[in-house]
Amino acid sequence: MPEDSRNDVRSPSEDGEATVIPSEVSLSRVELHAEVWSVPLLILAKRWGVSDVAIGKACRRLAIPLPGRGYWAKKSAGAETVVASLKAAHAGMPENVRFHGRVLRHSTKPRAARSEPLSNVLELAGAGHPHPLIVKARAKLKSATKHDGLLYLGAPYIDVQVSDQQMDRALGLLDAVFRLLERQHICVFVSSETGKLEAAVGETKIPFRLLERRRQVAHPDAGKGHWTPNFLLEPTGRLVFELTDYPRAPTRTRWEDRAITKLEHVLHEVPAAVKEQAAAEIAWLKQRELDEAEQRRLAHQRYAQQLELKARKRLRMALLRHARNAERAQSIRNLCDAVETTGDSAAIAWISWARAEADDIDPLSGIPPWELSEASSR
Repeated sequence: MPEDSRNDVRSPSEDGEATVIPSEVSLSRVELHAEVWSVPLLILAKRWGVSDVAIGKACRRLAIPLPGRGYWAKKSAGAETVVASLKAAHAGMPENVRFHGRVLRHSTKPRAARSEPLSNVLELAGAGHPHPLIVKARAKLKSATKHDGLLYLGAPYIDVQVSDQQMDRALGLLDAVFRLLERQHICVFVSSETGKLEAAVGETKIPFRLLERRRQVAHPDAGKGHWTPNFLLEPTGRLVFELTDYPRAPTRTRWEDRAITKLEHVLHEVPAAVKEQAAAEIAWLKQRELDEAEQRRLAHQRYAQQLELKARKRLRMALLRHARNAERAQSIRNLCDAVETTGDSAAIAWISWARAEADDIDPLSGIPPWELSEASSR
């Protein structure tokens, strides 16, 4: 398994040094059954450098029974416990399983002085004149507001949210990141609209921030008053740098202090990540424009279809009206013919009026109906 150089970071300890190295464990089905019933899964997971969830999934896949709740407590107390037997494998079930993980190994040799080259962030932190945004932020520190153990500078200053103890380090890290970004022709500024830190790649703006993690602790006065909260938030000293506002690219957007790797060793990755996010944002905007254009085309097509349906409906109604009028005109003429056969001279004037009315409603007596239909369809 190839070793990831980013995670192979040495951490100082009093009696030596710790190294993260790749681990590969291959077991048969019978051997895995014996292991999971010999020690708890959490211990196996730490020993093999994988998660207990991965071990549990492998056991379920191979139909290996696992100890139930309370099994290890009973065993440690000396109570009698029963190991579930392993049943025969089903047809097609693999007989072996392999785990790939990373384990922390401590060297017994005294820790030597660090010899690997420092990252660009460490080289730039505190070197030369600080960025104007950092100068402005330091001037604001004396009047910064404090809430739940964190200092808030707020717009138009750098929106960092860290404790007093971490403020110098946070500003130093941001100063170094600003230099790294500007070396890549990426402008850094505080948005006048949102008050957020933004990196501009061309016309594309990528917001980012640096903050300190907090944890819940019990409130010393919990339960003493009606409005007293049960918990307080206190800083942990762990800093987090992240690109915010719905990152588009499938790349790393969050860097955090770890037990082995500190922010100083990974923030040199930020410029490349910002460029990838900007490229993804541009591609997303172009795709959105194409989608909107397609939506407009479909809407125009639906509108044209609706107009066509309305025109056809008007023509159909006109056709039915002409057909009814033709039938009525013919009925009136038939009535006039019947009246004439009576020979009544008093009906001559009525017959003349009735025939004129028939001619008036007859669609064939005036403008032909097909010409009327063409005019109404325009």
